[in-house]
Amino acid sequence: MNAYLRNHMAAVFLSLPVATAMVALPTAVMAQTDAPELRSLKVSSNGGLSAGAELGFTVEGTARAKSHVRIDGVNRDIILKETARGVYTGTYTILSQDRIVQTSPIRAIVQAGNRNVVANYTFPVGMGTAPASVPVSVPVADPLKAKIKEKEKEKVKAKAKTEKLRIDRFIVDPVAKFEPGAELHFSLNGMPGGTAEIEIPGILKKVPMDEVSPGVYEASYTLRKQDKPKSTSTMVAILSQGDKSVRAKPGKAKAGDAKAANAKVPMMLNMQPLQGSSTPRRAIIPISASFEAKGGVNPKSVHILVSGRDVTAGSKITADAFTYRANLKPGRHMVDVTAADVSGNKIHKTWTFNITEPTASGSTKAERCE
Repeated sequence: MNAYLRNHMAAVFLSLPVATAMVALPTAVMAQTDAPELRSLKVSSNGGLSAGAELGFTVEGTARAKSHVRIDGVNRDIILKETARGVYTGTYTILSQDRIVQTSPIRAIVQAGNRNVVANYTFPVGMGTAPASVPVSVPVADPLKAKIKEKEKEKVKAKAKTEKLRIDRFIVDPVAKFEPGAELHFSLNGMPGGTAEIEIPGILKKVPMDEVSPGVYEASYTLRKQDKPKSTSTMVAILSQGDKSVRAKPGKAKAGDAKAANAKVPMMLNMQPLQGSSTPRRAIIPISASFEAKGGVNPKSVHILVSGRDVTAGSKITADAFTYRANLKPGRHMVDVTAADVSGNKIHKTWTFNITEPTASGSTKAERCE
């Protein structure tokens, strides 16, 4: 039985079983005996299915389980959080490299232990062209995880009380173009135990950064349709602790702090191909990046994945850089690199790019990478 959904401007509901005019049947339901329940799925969008639009998902089913959504054309699972008993919510901003169309299948999953239930759906008729009028709700953070993280941060703050508040380095990874759906990646090195965020002219809200290891802060942001960023040079990182704060522009340390300016914190720079770029298909695509670290990195610590495949053994790796010559199929590809300097300080970077191929008209197109 083919599934369909009726378009609704505020939100769209998908449910099991059929109950109202705004309900559609799933294309399939697969479950094990005594499997958890998946009662309904609600989908909303603030901009149709175009790059930069934000999709919102709400699944209702068995409480205290796990839930996620998969969309054909998106190269990742969309994880949902239980924000109320048996209610799982999450959002996803459509990337420029995603290939979502009106008929793209949607798969909702609820999993409890080793048992799960899966239901397949399609987007509602008209969602590809008609944006919803109600903004997508943001999922509530897990209070237990937030409490544990806060305790860990307080311990780091206690150790860092004698250190001077500083930003050693603020890096914004280059992107091919500022456009809806483009991903921006940020990294900051400075005093541990602080609160870091980024001001981006043309974007209303500041982007919070997570302290992934002591003194190392990272963040990613996907450009929305309403965002109008000007340039990388106008972005500012702010590191705060208590009532004190310091600011830094990309690639620069805090003004007047000689120690910070001379610091050799480990960094990964000059990633190629550029984040979000499209590269025409050819026999060999060079993938590379350079390392900046005091004494260089330990080549034996470098680990390189391309679209989930370990290519470390086939890469040329030195203390200052790595290069891998890849033969890649058309589609979206992700590079994931980890390394450590001679003192054991770790570096971790990921970025994505597209491989395109000529069409009959001579233009290029990207296909989903399997």
